[in-house]
Amino acid sequence: MKAPGTGLRVLLAAALLLVLTGCRLAQTPTPVITETAPAVVLSARQIRILEQAGLPTEYAQLSLTQKSAIESIEDMLCYLEQRYDDRFEYVGYVADSPVEREHLLASSAAYPDCGPVTVYRTYENGSFVYEDDYAALRARPLYEQALNDRIALRIPEDRFIVFSDVSEAEDGLGQEDVLARASATSYVYIDREVCTEADLRALAEDFGPWIRDQAQGAQASLTLFYLAAPEDLAAADSETYLDLLPRLRDNPHVSCSLSQDGWLKLDGEPFAPEPGKDVEPMLQLKLDDTVLQVDWEDNASVDALRALCADGPLVIEMSMYGGFEQVGPIGATLPADDVQITTAPGDLVLYASDQLVVFYGSNSWAYTRLGHITHPDPDALAGLLGSGDVTLTLTLVGE
Repeated sequence: MKAPGTGLRVLLAAALLLVLTGCRLAQTPTPVITETAPAVVLSARQIRILEQAGLPTEYAQLSLTQKSAIESIEDMLCYLEQRYDDRFEYVGYVADSPVEREHLLASSAAYPDCGPVTVYRTYENGSFVYEDDYAALRARPLYEQALNDRIALRIPEDRFIVFSDVSEAEDGLGQEDVLARASATSYVYIDREVCTEADLRALAEDFGPWIRDQAQGAQASLTLFYLAAPEDLAAADSETYLDLLPRLRDNPHVSCSLSQDGWLKLDGEPFAPEPGKDVEPMLQLKLDDTVLQVDWEDNASVDALRALCADGPLVIEMSMYGGFEQVGPIGATLPADDVQITTAPGDLVLYASDQLVVFYGSNSWAYTRLGHITHPDPDALAGLLGSGDVTLTLTLVGE
C-alpha cells in the first residue's frame, strides 16, 4: 500500500504557518508566556520545524502565539515518544478553535507507511489529557492482511485490493488476534473481469461467518465488497480509495456487517447460520509469501492434510525435479488412492503417500489428486516454480 503523499503534508505545513505567523485562535490553556520569562532553548526538532515554516529560530523573536504553538507541538511529540517508545516527526498542527480541537499529526519512524498519527490534547482539571490513534494505525496493515488472506482463497490476489479504516484497536495486537481486538470499516474492490455478481454474493456469504468467528464476539466490523473496472482498481490507493465510491455505487456490491454481539447481516438482512454455528476453516497454500488460489479435491488425502494443519502451519521444503515439478516431504503418511494420470501445470498431487508434488509442466504417473492451482496462470506459475527450490506452507484459515 502506498504511503501518504506529500499533498497532506504541504496543506498542514501551511496550516501551521498560519498559526505560527500570528493568527490568534482560541488556544487550549497553556502556561502564561511573558516577555520577561527566562530564556528558552529550543530543541533541534523545534528549530527544524520553524525553519520549514520560514520563521525565526530564536525563541525570543517569536510572537506569543508562535511560542505557544511550538511548545504545544513539542509537548505532543514527547507524549507520543514516551508512550510508545518510537520516534516521531512533525507533519502538521492545528490550534484549538471554536470549530476544531487542538491536534498534532506526526509520522512514526517505526511504521512510516501507516500514515500520520493524530494526537488530540485537551485541558481538564488542571492538566492536559491526550488521545491518539497510534494503535489503530498500527493495526491497519495487519487487519488488511488478514482480510486479504481470506479473500485470496477465492479471488486471485492481484485482482482485488483491501482498504481498512480501523476505528478502535488495543495496544500490542498481532496478526493472529487483530480481528478480535480491532474494529474497522473495510472496502474490498474486486476486478469485475474475474468475479460475477453471483460470485460476489458467494464470497460475502463465505466471508461473513468467517469474520464473525475471528472476531470472537468482541469486535464489530463493516466490510463493503464492490466490483470495479480494472482501471479503477489500478488507480486505488490508501489516499484515494474513498474517492472511487461515487463511481462504484451503481456497480454490483454487497455489505457485510457484524455487530459486537455476533449478529451478522448481508445487505442489511440477517444472515444464517446464526451465532454459534461452526464455520469450516479453509485450507490455504502459500508459495514463499505468495498466496496461491487452489481448488481442492474432496477426498481422504485432503482431509488428512487438513488434520495435519490443525495444530499449526505445515511447512514443506520443496525441490525442483525433472524440469516440470517441485516435490517435497509432507512428514507423514497420508491415505492414497493412486491412479494413472497425466498432470497439467498447477496440479497438486500426492506421491508415494508422503510426498507433495506441484506441477509447472506435465508428467504421466500414478498419483492421488489433491487439487489444482487456479491462479496464477500457467506462465506465471512456471516463473514461480521453475526458478529454484521453494517453500510451501499449508495453513487452516478461519479456525
